[in-house]
Amino acid sequence: MNRDHGGKRLAHPDGIVDFSSNVCHLGPPSAALEAVRAATAETVASYPDPDYPVLRAALSTYTGRPVEEIFPVNGSAELFYLACNLLRPRRTLIVSPSFCEYALAARGSGSTVEEHLLLEDDGFALEPARLAAQVREADLVFLCNPNSPTGVSHPLESILAIARELKMGAVLLVDEAFIEFCDRPLERTASRQPVGHIWVSRSLTKYFGLAGLRAGYLLAPRAAVKDLEDAAPPWRINSLAEAAVVEALGDSEYVTRTTTLVAEARVTLIDMLERLGFLKVYPSEANFLLVRIERPGLTSGELARKLLQQGFLVRDASTFSGLDERYLRLAVRSTEDNLALVRALEELEK
Repeated sequence: MNRDHGGKRLAHPDGIVDFSSNVCHLGPPSAALEAVRAATAETVASYPDPDYPVLRAALSTYTGRPVEEIFPVNGSAELFYLACNLLRPRRTLIVSPSFCEYALAARGSGSTVEEHLLLEDDGFALEPARLAAQVREADLVFLCNPNSPTGVSHPLESILAIARELKMGAVLLVDEAFIEFCDRPLERTASRQPVGHIWVSRSLTKYFGLAGLRAGYLLAPRAAVKDLEDAAPPWRINSLAEAAVVEALGDSEYVTRTTTLVAEARVTLIDMLERLGFLKVYPSEANFLLVRIERPGLTSGELARKLLQQGFLVRDASTFSGLDERYLRLAVRSTEDNLALVRALEELEK
């Protein structure tokens, strides 16, 4: 499996509108940016506290979990590698199509990787009974919820059904990088379940628009957090990222506004794309959409190249396991950007 990600805007000319990245288009909370601007020479010249008490306290308030069950990391992608190196799973199961770093992290730790492919005919929905046998054989299971690239949010009941199939000592790692984009996320998250073999990873960069600073965290039993702390390097998060995250977590107005604006923009963009007549748009609860090209002979790579010539960078989703050259992933951006993309697609159809 190759490493392939969106968000490569800087590799292209100025003026490119990036629909390939699934980082929130609204940008960081203003208080987070101000925290970075306010950094002094002393702050930059000093090491961050390796125990991150301020950050952990803010995350505890935000998630409702004790500080001893929170493990801060330099972006959730780092966590997957640290977890695999700690657990050393003999067999890893990945629910696909999904984030390529799960497989790369598992293989890097010497694990055999198996995939369970969600089916397009089922709307990429999770069917616990269909993967139960694979789960019973796995030492580590990766599941993204809501999933990228599909945008599908799996019911909590289905996730718990999978967890019940785990063998003794196995771990279900649920990646909730996009959970805040969902309606009523507290009813969907697996992070509040009293089940020790469910670990939940979160990104602090997708929803809060802080991808360049790199920050994330794991919610897990305190014994697992202690083992990870002993095995991981210190000072994983820099002081500027920590300051920005603490401010972002406390900005309740940003959270309310962001979830509402993204949901409204998503509904409008789905409607506009479906009206084009040559794209099938799958339901999504994240800040991106998976679309399938319905025009014979037009591939995702070709359409991506044509859109790039028009100033729009999109994600060719054919590189995801289980998807082919008919699929694209499109970010949900501002009303103005979304309308411009749709107009570009209209012009390409003429």
